[in-house]
Formats: sequence, structure tokens, C-alpha cells
Amino acid sequence: MGIIISGIQQMGIGVPNVEEIWKFYRTNFGINVKVFEDEAEAPLMTRYTGGVVQNRTATLALSLEGGGGMEIWQYKSRNTEKANFAIHLGDLGLYSCRIKSKNVAQSYEFHKKNGVKILGELGTTPAGKQHYFVEDPNGNIFDICDSQDWFANTKFPGATGGVGGSMIGVSDMDKSIQFYKEILEYDTVEYD
Repeated sequence: MGIIISGIQQMGIGVPNVEEIWKFYRTNFGINVKVFEDEAEAPLMTRYTGGVVQNRTATLALSLEGGGGMEIWQYKSRNTEKANFAIHLGDLGLYSCRIKSKNVAQSYEFHKKNGVKILGELGTTPAGKQHYFVEDPNGNIFDICDSQDWFANTKFPGATGGVGGSMIGVSDMDKSIQFYKEILEYDTVEYD
């Protein structure tokens, strides 16, 4: 049997205050179901925390509309720090979390009305689908993207759901495409 990938499980998002930012995600993305909240040491994260086990709180939140969840992560044993450089499109690593939208133009107007920081204008991907970028109060970037796959219809006025993927900056596109084909068995390039 081949590998079946039906979606991203969750996107980890580091923040300085879980409760404040989760309110933003509930209000503006409709990610309003708390699956768990846990405070503990995170020994499996040492490769990301400078080799030191850190105490943290993690809240996994979902949208009933469907899509992946957000694991909203906050240090408890030290202060959360932003990158010490400006992050730009094309940098290596996870650039933005993609959020699913049933109606991208409706989501755009909803975010404008709510005063969400919109980066640029409503645009179109090279595949011809509408999208736009927003920034949360902590500077995390989200790409609001068209999606036709939904679990439920909660009638959230922002027309968004959960996580739909991630935009990843790579150093070698051909090697990266080959990696995803071999490891995850992705076989379609939507655009390049």
C-alpha cells in the first residue's frame, strides 16, 4: 500500500503569550477548538532550543471547518525571542503558514474590516488561485489560500478554516522537489 497524505497535522507557532494570540486566531481565522493545553518540559525539542530542555506551554487548537491545527507554543522557562533578522520571502525554512479559505475575497474583506495587518493586496498564485498574506500581532506570516476541501460549515464569517500547508524556502528547488517525491510520494507540481 502506498503512502496516503491527506493533510498537515499541525503547525507549530511560537508566541510570547498563548492566550492573547489564540484570541486573535479564534477571531480572525475561526481556529476556536482547544484540543489540549499542556505545560511541561520539552526534551524532544532540544535541537530547536539550543540543546537545552525548556519548559513550555503548548495549546493545540483546530477549526471545525477542517484543515490542520495550530500548536501554539510559549516558553515558560525563558522569554520567547523573535529572529534577530528581518524574515523575507525566499529565506530558507518555513516562511508562512497557509490558512484555508472557502472564499478568499470574503476573507480579505473580513480581515480588512477587523484591522488585521494585510501584507500587500489580494493576489493570484501562478496556479490562478486567489490568495493574500497577513501578519499576526507577533509578526508571524500567514498565507490565506483558496481551498475546496472542507469538513464542516460553521458559517464562520471570515470563511477560513485550519492550516492548509506551509510555504517553505529552499536552497535547491530541483533537489527539494525530488526529496518530496521520494519521501512523501508527492507527484504533482502545481507551479514552479
